Amino acid sequence: MDAGEKIEGKKKYATRFEEYIVQFLKNLEFNDVDGARDDFLINGIQVDACGGWENAFLVIECKTKRKLGKKNLRSAINEFRGKIPLLERGIKEHPKYSKYNFFKYIIVTKNIKVRKLDYEYANHRPSIYIWNDDFLEYYSNLYSYIKPYAKYDLLGEMRIKPIQQLPITVPAFQIKFGKVNVYNFVMNPKDLLEVAFVARREVGKERYYQRIIRKERLRKIANYIKDGGSFPNNIIISFKKDLDVKFHAIKGPNYSSTEWPYLGIAYGILQFPKDYRSCWIIDGQHRLYAFINVEKSFYFNMPITAFEHLDIEEQCKFFLDINKNQKPVNPDLLWDLNGEMIPSEKDGVISNVAKFLNNEDKGPLFYKIYYPSTGVRKRKDMIKISAVCIAIRNRNLVEDCTLQNIKNPLHDEDPSNCVKKVGSSLSKYFDILKINFPNNWHLKSKGFILTNGGISVMIGLFEKILSRIMQKDGREPNKEDFKFYATPIKTILESHDTTYLKKLRLRCTSEGGKAELLNEFILKIRSETKDDLFGGEIQTTKFKDEFLMLEKKLKNLIKKKLYDPENKDWFEEAVDPAMYKRALKIMKKNGITDIGKIHLQVGLGDCISIMRRHEKIFYPIFLSEEMESSFGNKTILEGVFGTITTMRAKLEAHYTGAKIKLGDEEILKLNLEKMNRCLDEALKS
Repeated sequence: MDAGEKIEGKKKYATRFEEYIVQFLKNLEFNDVDGARDDFLINGIQVDACGGWENAFLVIECKTKRKLGKKNLRSAINEFRGKIPLLERGIKEHPKYSKYNFFKYIIVTKNIKVRKLDYEYANHRPSIYIWNDDFLEYYSNLYSYIKPYAKYDLLGEMRIKPIQQLPITVPAFQIKFGKVNVYNFVMNPKDLLEVAFVARREVGKERYYQRIIRKERLRKIANYIKDGGSFPNNIIISFKKDLDVKFHAIKGPNYSSTEWPYLGIAYGILQFPKDYRSCWIIDGQHRLYAFINVEKSFYFNMPITAFEHLDIEEQCKFFLDINKNQKPVNPDLLWDLNGEMIPSEKDGVISNVAKFLNNEDKGPLFYKIYYPSTGVRKRKDMIKISAVCIAIRNRNLVEDCTLQNIKNPLHDEDPSNCVKKVGSSLSKYFDILKINFPNNWHLKSKGFILTNGGISVMIGLFEKILSRIMQKDGREPNKEDFKFYATPIKTILESHDTTYLKKLRLRCTSEGGKAELLNEFILKIRSETKDDLFGGEIQTTKFKDEFLMLEKKLKNLIKKKLYDPENKDWFEEAVDPAMYKRALKIMKKNGITDIGKIHLQVGLGDCISIMRRHEKIFYPIFLSEEMESSFGNKTILEGVFGTITTMRAKLEAHYTGAKIKLGDEEILKLNLEKMNRCLDEALKS
């Protein structure tokens, strides 16, 4: 290819990018869009793309890595700045563009790494906005979800205000939430669409937290609304800090703002500017944006809760608190956000320990932990950040005392120091595992250590070593300590039998299974090292967590079916006298005075006994044909009850020599799973 062909190829590539930007502006329904042609000039200066909205005009210059060549971005910014006086004069004299009087100058980059210094330099007057690849990708994706409404989000980010400045006014209740004003009101969500926005995480210059919007969910909610559906729960928003929010309390003969001083409530008229990106959606973005797919004539009142002048960290806390208890949110995203948004709190420190391990150059876990902000797709051989963080939290590794109530030498009140100390110690530990167990390490996700369940067990073992060394020598462990206590389990983990390693991984699909395997490691280490104090007290009962969960659900079902709010003696009448006396005795021993909690003092066997006593109430629940997890008939149900109680008694004696028949544990596991599914259905109904 000769020089002329290279230039022609570079020009075509640049033109395609300009055409993409022009189409991008058209998709967002900007007005007077033009560009991507050699003869498009303003005052003799070629303009790559332009578009307007109301009184604002966007002038865009496109820069690809190939077009920029050996120049740096700062040179391109300087060149563009030099054109601004001529461009403004040309726009004001242009027959089509003279109606605009507010100008924004933008450099759009492709495949160019934009540094923080570039953004800072571009912000000098006259300011140039930079749209990088992430910016374009975000707004292209947002357009695919919410169509031209994405434009209002972009305009707000460009600090462009609507030309029509009439404020939004609604009747509202004002409530004091600590030092923050909170407003409750209803309004048509379509009126919020131009001013509300979903905070995004992809932009480096702001700390955003919101999750991605899902098209399918928007479609389902829109159909639900069209079919007459409504939402009892509020959309939660926060007014931006610099927004001029006004509340005019109403006083009258029948009510006034001072009638409920003990509640801190006032009634009146709420007024806030109709500015783009003025209302940050903390929760409920799908409910709001679903209205884009509903006809304009459709009227619907949506309950709204608005916080006034809530700072970003407080918004993040609300978002995380709401979504930690909601299934749809990816736990990896939540743990990732903890580190960014609440770095000074415990979960933020834990998140940043995991990121320290992932980002430590030449560290054993370098680039082996997945979390969304890495910007990469999750690979099968990557460990989830949620698995690492939950294991660290469960073992109290960032707190002042470990799980064994031993003073933690890695704890530090300064969050960044704590991250470094815990991260460095864990890194030393995993370095020893990498050296001592090379076969297992090499197998990655087909081994054990570098799996979600395996990493949890190995972090559990780390805490046992940390506690023992601190207890014995009053210091944090070093590499020799890690090697001494890890070597005994080499025969377990260095197996070349992939089937055996798969069984180890499958044992870690529940918290009970992980605890059981860790206990086996501890017993093996005690035997090999002759250190009988290693690991502290251990629970050796298998299925412990499963039994406790079943017991909890049975107690909830018993209360649901037998509780009588008008009869404080309902539990005494429901059980035999001996069980009632035993429950009272346990309450007294534990210092519990609330008689409403007496049903929580019985055990698993007692719960089954109560259900047998009230067979006509409880058995139909488990035998109902409408229930997917039905037990079929009474004989099968009684057999399951008998298996659960008998096996529990045997397992409690397992480590004292009692033998379990081959296959019994598998049968128990299936029965527990079915019983739990049945109880879940019953408690939800």
